[in-house]
Formats: sequence, structure tokens, C-alpha cells
Amino acid sequence: MVYMLRVLVLSLALALLAHPVLAEEVQSTEAVGPLIVYGEDWYIRPDSEAQAKQMGEITVRVKAFMDRTGIPYEMRFPPRPRKGVLLQRHAKGLYLEYLRTPARENQYHWILPIRTDYSLRVYTLRTNRAAGVKIEDLKAGGFVGACEFQAIGCEVMETLGIDSAHTVAMPLTATTGLERLLLAGRADFVVSTEMIFDRNMANLGVAAEDTVSLGEVARYSGYLIAPKNLDPDLLDILMKTSQEGLPSVN
Repeated sequence: MVYMLRVLVLSLALALLAHPVLAEEVQSTEAVGPLIVYGEDWYIRPDSEAQAKQMGEITVRVKAFMDRTGIPYEMRFPPRPRKGVLLQRHAKGLYLEYLRTPARENQYHWILPIRTDYSLRVYTLRTNRAAGVKIEDLKAGGFVGACEFQAIGCEVMETLGIDSAHTVAMPLTATTGLERLLLAGRADFVVSTEMIFDRNMANLGVAAEDTVSLGEVARYSGYLIAPKNLDPDLLDILMKTSQEGLPSVN
């Protein structure tokens, strides 16, 4: 399995190094320069063979989509805490697998669905007093939730009806910030995806059996998105190409 994981990671790395060669120039975008397609760093640092395979397939399919557009582009994979800053500051940046929610609907251009299986769940430590309660009990105010206000957790907690007075909101500046609040006893629960939560807890030396999920609270699709200030000509090309859907893996 270790050998296979190394092979998959190497294959993905080679794919990322192969920049697209345009069959022909797109005249309307020549002066604009390349787009930057941002994905998070787990694309190039997967935790398992299965994750490496999934991330590799997504990368190949997105590259095929971008090649179809004829727009010059690069793919980059910064650490998760930088994603919000990059997205807000880079007018020529696209972002991979951004979760589409009602609150975000008018903030971005939603180019193309990438995955539809993002499950948001409530997590806590097995030793925490919240471990034995139901999600409905969290609304009563006896527990403290932690979330990153640039990420989706705060939005989900608000949707659940959890009072902001019982929420610790922090900036997305550290990869394991929320999980550290759990371990320090400053929060009783967090909202996250299984992949992110398990990876962060493992990085902090916490075994999977020492945590517990109280259940799923939301499910969203992850999209390729563009900022509202993206060049209109580029946006038009992206939206027209997206009508063909995400290319399949050969």
C-alpha cells in the first residue's frame, strides 16, 4: 500500500508539473495573463491511497476542463489557511471545491460542480461532556462551539440555531486552530468534514478512537468558483465551457 501511495503521489506531482500547451491562442485573453487555479494542499499531500487516487482524478479532470477553455492557467496548492486571502486578493484566481451555500450564493461565480458529497458533521472529544448529547441539545446554550469565520463552520452553526454568544469564532490562520481549542477545553464541539477533522487531529497526536461525531448537520456540493471581479471575457469563456460538464477520466 505504501508503494502504491507513493506511485499515485508521484503521478499526481508529474501531472501538476505539466502546464497546458494551448492548441491556439484565445485572442480576447492574451493581454490578461494566466489564471491561477487554487486547490488546497491535501491534493499534493494525501493521507491515504484512496485519497491520493481521488485527488489525482479531480486534478486531471479540472486540468482537462481548463485545457478546453483555451485560457492560459497555472495550478497551485497553498495551505488551507491562505485560501481565503488568496481568493479575496487575486482577481485572476479560481478556487477548487468551494462549498456552495445560500449565504455564499451571491459572493462568487459558481463555474462548475466538482463533487457533491461534502458532509459537514459535528465533532467532539470522547471525553468531552458533549460526547453523549444529540445535536438538538447543542442549541440549548450549555455547550460552546468553535468555528473559523472565513470558513463554513460559523455559517452552519448559525443555520442550526446555535447562539453566537455560545460560539468562539476565530480567524482561519492556523491549520489546526479549532482542534486545539477542543483539546484546551475552550470549546466543546466543532463543525468540519471528516477528512479535515481526522487529518488535523492526527497531526496533533489524537487517535481517531478518542473523538466522536454527533452526526451530520449539512451536505453541500464543492464547486470551481471565480471572484466577482473576474474579467468578463474570461468568465464568459469559463461559463460557456462549463455547459459541457467536467471531463471524465480516460
